[in-house]
Amino acid sequence: NPAIAARSRSVSGIGGRELKAGGVMRTSSLSSSSRQIRRSTFKFAFGWVLQQRNTDALLIIRNDHVVYERYAPAYSRTKTHYTASMAKAVVGATTLMLAMDDGLISPDDKAGRFVRSWANIPLKRDITIRELAMRYSGMPNNQGLCWWVNHEPDGWRNWPKAPDDAFWGDGSGNQFVLVVPSLNLIVVRNGQFLDTDVNFDSPIGRYIVDPVMSAFS
Repeated sequence: NPAIAARSRSVSGIGGRELKAGGVMRTSSLSSSSRQIRRSTFKFAFGWVLQQRNTDALLIIRNDHVVYERYAPAYSRTKTHYTASMAKAVVGATTLMLAMDDGLISPDDKAGRFVRSWANIPLKRDITIRELAMRYSGMPNNQGLCWWVNHEPDGWRNWPKAPDDAFWGDGSGNQFVLVVPSLNLIVVRNGQFLDTDVNFDSPIGRYIVDPVMSAFS
């Protein structure tokens, strides 16, 4: 469960301080940037998302502190939740980066070097790790590692209210993890689809990204 995993890495940052019921941390020892959060925005926007938009878990970490943590009645910080393709972003991409950092693999290595059964298949033997990771392999159902960047090479910004350095991973049911390095911010959302009547990205922007950016502006 990314929500639990992300929180586990941040426990040392909160030093055992308690979260007030309702999810918003209230403690004078938080950094000034965390205290500047518009709590009314949190209570309205994220409470509404939980109640009306099929959200089972919502976790927000700022400057290594858990500043918001809420769960639907059937869920808790100890109950796991499926992540769909978001697992590719969290587990697959992290594993690939570690292997690259250790010099065990290169983006331009042939995948057949690691998947021996591909070595003698013409349509697969020349596919590279880079092509698999970025969905350019030409193979059916190749979804890549499911990480996306906010600022595209052509200047397009997927989330206009989010900084250029924002990036995210997602999966079916609008499972979502957003990372914004310039804000020292991580947001994790698990649940069902936020809105089945529109495309996949629109409700994520409307109900998660935009309210988060408003709260931290």
